Amino acid sequence: MAVGFITEYRGGDSRRACIAFARGCPRNEMDTAWLCCYFRTNGWEVTNRAQDAEVVVCATCAFDGDNEEHSVRLLELLRRKMRPGARLIVTGCLAGIVPERVRDRFKALVVAPFEIQRLDAILGARVPLRDTPPVNDPAEIIGRAKGTWTGRERCPTTGDLARSALRRIDSFRRHSASGRIFHIRVARGCNEQCSYCAIRFAVGRFRSKPLQEVLAEFDAGLARGYERFELLGDDLGPYGTDLGTSIRALLQEIFDRPHPFRLILTDVHPQYLVRYRSDLIGLWTAHPEKIEVVRLPVQSGSDRILGLMRRPYTAAQVAAAVDELRRAAPLVKLETHVLVGFPGETEADFEATMAFLRRVPFDWIRVYRYTDRPRTEASAMTDKVPQEVMQRRVRRLNAVFRLVAV
Repeated sequence: MAVGFITEYRGGDSRRACIAFARGCPRNEMDTAWLCCYFRTNGWEVTNRAQDAEVVVCATCAFDGDNEEHSVRLLELLRRKMRPGARLIVTGCLAGIVPERVRDRFKALVVAPFEIQRLDAILGARVPLRDTPPVNDPAEIIGRAKGTWTGRERCPTTGDLARSALRRIDSFRRHSASGRIFHIRVARGCNEQCSYCAIRFAVGRFRSKPLQEVLAEFDAGLARGYERFELLGDDLGPYGTDLGTSIRALLQEIFDRPHPFRLILTDVHPQYLVRYRSDLIGLWTAHPEKIEVVRLPVQSGSDRILGLMRRPYTAAQVAAAVDELRRAAPLVKLETHVLVGFPGETEADFEATMAFLRRVPFDWIRVYRYTDRPRTEASAMTDKVPQEVMQRRVRRLNAVFRLVAV
């Protein structure tokens, strides 16, 4: 997780806002860039100097315990820099997962992602957030962000956080660095009940963007000359189920475009690959050149652990679906997530994950170590896996497979 300030971004009057962010997922980057445009549209000047701002907004990450602590340290730095009387507004997943920690410790206004439009009333916005167009290429703004910690100013207890975190971001995206990407947020929220994940508390119920709006954004990207597109959602798989359509219908509409392009499908819950297997495989068979990357967060190769995680599929079901996908589109790159050290994970469970990853050759594997997250079922489970055991298992994975550093 890297950190930074949005660089100078002039608006129409003298009010100044500072927007800081903890670089987490691409969705957080999109939302941070969107907020920058929202402030500018409403006449604010965005500065990278917290001490000059009337309002400081911090877009946080709290995916796991480490990212939560990094976000808290960023808030500590901002609070030290802020001038008396300035307002601190905390957004992002930290605001939705542990709002009381932020509110009590920093005396901040807390706005979770599912309630982000509250900013209109807080700021007295003339142009509401919903009327601010999305930023489909956040690199235009985020890419110019100024680092929070420099060689002369280090956040106590973190060391040179920015440098090490930037290395992780570089590794995270190295395989998709060729050519600019047009991002489309097709859905928000998550209705799953995974026992280890607290993100759903921050993002709220699942809601899809209407199909025609997604297609209009896609066509705008084509008109601007983009050839690589990333479809994003907190969970991409159930797209359209709340609108009477589906991810298959969305992809069919997109594939009907005659232009050359490639799609990156991010965070497709494996249950939807299993559930829509025939339809999706048929689409990919017909258009194999238009799929670049599919990210399937399988999490474990042990059916026992998958059951405890409340992941509604088996390792064999995913393996069979991926086999068929490989035959249909052999050039597609596949990525997965593995969560190591879920409570009660035995050596046999870990060996099942190793066997699954040997059986299903993913191009990239992101490995995460389990941490307790507030209000989750797993946080109350006993039989926690010791840190040294988790570290040993990560080293074993790293020795055998191609891992993406996180």
